[in-house]
Amino acid sequence: MSEQAGAALAGLDADFNPALDRILEEHDVVDRLKTLPIWLIAFGIQAAILVALALISMGDKNKDKLAINSQMEENESLDMDDLDDDSLDIADFDIDVEETPETVETPAMNFANVETAPDLSLSDAYEVEQTEIVQPVQTIPMAGALEGRLIGKGQLLKSGGGNEASERAVKAALKWIADHQLPDGSWSFQNAGADGGRMEANNAATAMAILPFLGAGNTPSKGEYKAVVARGIEFLLTNGTRSGNGYDLRDLGKDERSDSGRMYSHGLAAIALCEATAMGADEHDKRYQALRGTAQQAVAFIQYAQDPTMGGWRYVPQEQPGDTSVTGWQVMALKSGSMGGLSVDPMVMKKAINFLANQVATDGGARYGYQDSHGSDATTAIGLLCRLYLDWDPKNPNILRGADYLLQKGPNFKNAYYVYYATQVLHHIGGERWKEWNSQVRDKLINSQVQSGEDAGSWSPSEDSYRGEAGRLYVTSLFCMTLEVYYRHMPLYAQTQYGDAETEDFPLD
Repeated sequence: MSEQAGAALAGLDADFNPALDRILEEHDVVDRLKTLPIWLIAFGIQAAILVALALISMGDKNKDKLAINSQMEENESLDMDDLDDDSLDIADFDIDVEETPETVETPAMNFANVETAPDLSLSDAYEVEQTEIVQPVQTIPMAGALEGRLIGKGQLLKSGGGNEASERAVKAALKWIADHQLPDGSWSFQNAGADGGRMEANNAATAMAILPFLGAGNTPSKGEYKAVVARGIEFLLTNGTRSGNGYDLRDLGKDERSDSGRMYSHGLAAIALCEATAMGADEHDKRYQALRGTAQQAVAFIQYAQDPTMGGWRYVPQEQPGDTSVTGWQVMALKSGSMGGLSVDPMVMKKAINFLANQVATDGGARYGYQDSHGSDATTAIGLLCRLYLDWDPKNPNILRGADYLLQKGPNFKNAYYVYYATQVLHHIGGERWKEWNSQVRDKLINSQVQSGEDAGSWSPSEDSYRGEAGRLYVTSLFCMTLEVYYRHMPLYAQTQYGDAETEDFPLD
């Protein structure tokens, strides 16, 4: 025993008993209480009862709060689980798909006779962690963004810089595309005239074929090619996979790990369904109900597939950091869904802005890379178009600087993908920049279109960067849509002419 401990014990009485002392102290307290006035004792008892009741009540509230939080967790929505101009990934289907989410197939939807497909409930309960989230500016109300295809088409063609020759080229291209529709309503990159591609991706091919018809004002119920469009739409409505994550239109092939399973196919097919929905039909028509419900589920799958960290999209849902090429198609599909009045999660679009602004932008947002700041002219055009639709107006200095870069580079007709995106960017900006670009693109496409033989109306893919993968159908569809630019989407610079700029088309709050 230490000296300090011994000294401390020596100072205590020999008969020290802590337990006994506590008992005596308690008796002493009782004796003192006996001497207190009765009213004071009663007051103390009442106060103690009130305190006890308050504690019980607080406990019940905390218990209810825990129950609510638990219920919210149980009802939580579904988990959101280098490129150069010579090798853009629109045709890069030769990278292995690592893994796809489990899906549960349900009976296919028949476009001719089906009940409305159920809409999915989508969650916005996740946070964006990155820094530069920019709120979008208001542009033209999107409900009218496609009206130029159906109303005032001739005026828009003339005022935008098109002419009779460009419109004849569009009509010839549509005829060639229609002539190559397969008996089941689909199209194939492999079997579309001479110079077919190697890619086996009929959802993607069908979507690329349908989009020029929609761009020219044809729907499943209106236009010269309404029967062609209806059969193509029906193919898409019956050749996806329905699951708890939405309607999956990826071309997975016989093997779910097939190298043709890509989000490219889904994005393209979703655009086709959403544009057909936006262009309207009789809402009491069961066919239109089927179209609208399936388009909503295709939007849901895009939202599910987004990279939860940075906000882009790539080949495998949720599992890969995004790239600008795949992201561009998904953003356009979501915007098309918005045009059609479908439900789109605002947080998904905020995260897409985050990907563009923080992951792939360079030069202040005037240029864009592929998976980082290194990319191509095509990825710059894609990034600029996405920013125009998401958060920047056509007079933004970064947009204008990017447009000047595209003008300096000029159109590269060996890359239909780049010409397609860059033409849209310059058209939305308008003015002298658009006149300079349009004069080069319009006349070159008119003069290079095949004029005779079985491929009349198409464009040869012989010099295109992706001819080996997607072939003649791919190039013809993109060049046809490029010549439809005058009326395919209402120009964003004309917002004050075509609508109330204060109407929210895609609120992100």
